Amino acid sequence: MITLKKWHGPMRTTLTLPLREAEIQKTLVKAFRTAPFKVTADDVSPEALAMLNGKEIDLDELNFLAKNLDRFTPYEQDQFWAAVQVEQPSDLKALINLAFNMERYTLVQNVTDLAAVGRKYLLNKMGALPASEIDKLDFEQAGRDLLTSGNGTPTTYGLLFASKDVPYREVYHSTTFPYCEPRRDIIAVAQMEYGPKTEYLYLPEDELAVIKAARRMGAPSPDMCKVAFTDFMLDNSMWIQHLETMLRDHGLGVANELADAFPKTTEGMEKLAAVVEYADVSGSGDIMRVARHLEDFVFIKDAETDEDVGHHFVSFDSEYRVSPELADYIDFDALGNQISEDREGQFVEGGFVCMDSGCSLEMILSSPGRR
Repeated sequence: MITLKKWHGPMRTTLTLPLREAEIQKTLVKAFRTAPFKVTADDVSPEALAMLNGKEIDLDELNFLAKNLDRFTPYEQDQFWAAVQVEQPSDLKALINLAFNMERYTLVQNVTDLAAVGRKYLLNKMGALPASEIDKLDFEQAGRDLLTSGNGTPTTYGLLFASKDVPYREVYHSTTFPYCEPRRDIIAVAQMEYGPKTEYLYLPEDELAVIKAARRMGAPSPDMCKVAFTDFMLDNSMWIQHLETMLRDHGLGVANELADAFPKTTEGMEKLAAVVEYADVSGSGDIMRVARHLEDFVFIKDAETDEDVGHHFVSFDSEYRVSPELADYIDFDALGNQISEDREGQFVEGGFVCMDSGCSLEMILSSPGRR
């Protein structure tokens, strides 16, 4: 997390990054009635970023750095801040590149466990290894060799060792942003190309983020760019196919809408799969429509009988809730059957689906903009 404080006369605002681009613009416009891409940093924290104070900085660069740090583990964040103390980068370009070179550094915070030190050092330097190769490594000896090398530099976060034999990678050249590991709430990664330049979009994205990505490549508009999916954070091939269909037939904007409509949790995706079966829809547009109205459906996971349905509504729906002493007098099977009839219920793979009170599947599927 990075905090930027900005003020102009009596007007002040604070940005806690990372943020979506639209949220940055909204905050700046609310405070200053304008949303410049570059600002003079008045107060940046953590303290390790004090070198940016008083300098004109690119907000997109600072936000991109914050997004990278946000994906780091607590240890990796300490590792980065320790490297900042040692390397003393002078600007955001150097900071961004440093964040992409963490394999060059090993941070030791406990010198008593030699095997743990050696494991961290070798795996950080060598990257992922098959189990058969890991078993051959002498982590304790590697830890002993590292600590006795005399190459460690004390920092606020621990003892930092730099591997000079690991080549430094300059992945950011102050134009387009390099690929970074997606956040947990990302549905898919799309690669955008214009001429020889490349940008990456992490759907769902703000429309402003897409426009900025095209602008960094020198494209007149996103429509002039070539876009293709490179990775999906979805387990179900059906959802992937619908995203690809939307991109191919309707363009990035509509594919981004579908990604935005998808639930961001496993439970939500399970409910969406059940509702799609219930609604008997196959077109990507209809799937997007029911996804946006997911709260208008009731999904009872693993329900197999009308009795299960009755028990669920008595337990979780205030309209049917009764005091515990009356529960023995309820015919849950008959109640579940009546609810199913009243609310157009249906058993599907994984449970039971019906409409919420006052909602209609017909109205949802006949809403404007159907594809």
